[in-house]
Amino acid sequence: MTSVAGVVMNVLTPYMVNANKWNWGFKTGWFYAGVGLPFLIGTWLLLPETKGHSAAELDELFERKIKPINFSKTETATQRLVKAQDSVYESESSLMGRCTDVCQTSIFTVKLPNIVQTT
Repeated sequence: MTSVAGVVMNVLTPYMVNANKWNWGFKTGWFYAGVGLPFLIGTWLLLPETKGHSAAELDELFERKIKPINFSKTETATQRLVKAQDSVYESESSLMGRCTDVCQTSIFTVKLPNIVQTT
């Protein structure tokens, strides 16, 4: 299909710009703008913005059949996991600020000792 369009354009363009034929001159640009505009709009609407998305997130969005125009508005499982981890880190840091004895922390649990050791 592309080669057919190329042949048609290669035949038409000399007629458009030739002073002895159609003599469009710079108006030929308007012809190409009119031809390209629908493709530009289709590209804008049908191709998703992938900035900030990993390959796994894009796979998930396509599997869930989310429209490409809604990719930036849809929350993925990876984004939910990152939010959950961020909230755990925030709660850990708030507990660390209130802890007066030794606090044992890990990524997902916070253990506060309730017995003070004496020697």
